[in-house]
Amino acid sequence: MKRIVLALSIIVVGCQAANVEDTVLKLVEEGKVSQAQEIVRKSGATGRELGRLQGILYHSYGMADSALVYLKQAYADAPNDPVISLRLAEVLFWKKDLRTVRTIVEKVSDKSVATGPRKWETMMHKAQLQSWLQEFDSSRRLYQGVLDASGTPDAVKVQCRYHLAEIAAWKKDFAKSLSMLDALLASIPGYVDASLLKGQILEWQGKYAEARNVYTSGLQRHPTDALLRARLEKLSWVK
Repeated sequence: MKRIVLALSIIVVGCQAANVEDTVLKLVEEGKVSQAQEIVRKSGATGRELGRLQGILYHSYGMADSALVYLKQAYADAPNDPVISLRLAEVLFWKKDLRTVRTIVEKVSDKSVATGPRKWETMMHKAQLQSWLQEFDSSRRLYQGVLDASGTPDAVKVQCRYHLAEIAAWKKDFAKSLSMLDALLASIPGYVDASLLKGQILEWQGKYAEARNVYTSGLQRHPTDALLRARLEKLSWVK
């Protein structure tokens, strides 16, 4: 009987830990990192569970050195967990350790990231890392997979569409990228990331007046955006 009670206790604790992490990941994805931090503080997590959560939080705050300490330990404990391995890879990318980043990302299978209730988060994370590593075809396939997956939130689909246009631009397929960006801006006028990328492509093509118009339209929707304003001011010489 004692063994049964102990086993049940372990299962309950494990479920509670998973629920805390799921909540933290959801809040982090929504940009509510301070709320996620408060959840962790009140959770009573200790030991490796706490270290794992701290690694996720430090990564979300962009604190590379602190994140590295906790994520390395979490990765040693669970090397096949994409939630941890992809965050560790991103921190190492910040540190410019591209060889280790590539090694970690290669070990994360597409199948492993395409599972779970928030699969789009890990799929997007791997796709982003692959694009940074200039593995554009692999990255494109994953982004398309996120778009096609059932349950993907509309906001995430918008990000995927933007990143697919970004990959096309990096591959110098400017016509395709501009077409995708125009479709995005038609559905979300003034979308900042799309406006910046479209303007940049037009600048690369020497179409400075058109680029200026794109930045101006974006600023009309987002008058406080510093990047759009800086781009527009850079083209102040254009008549």
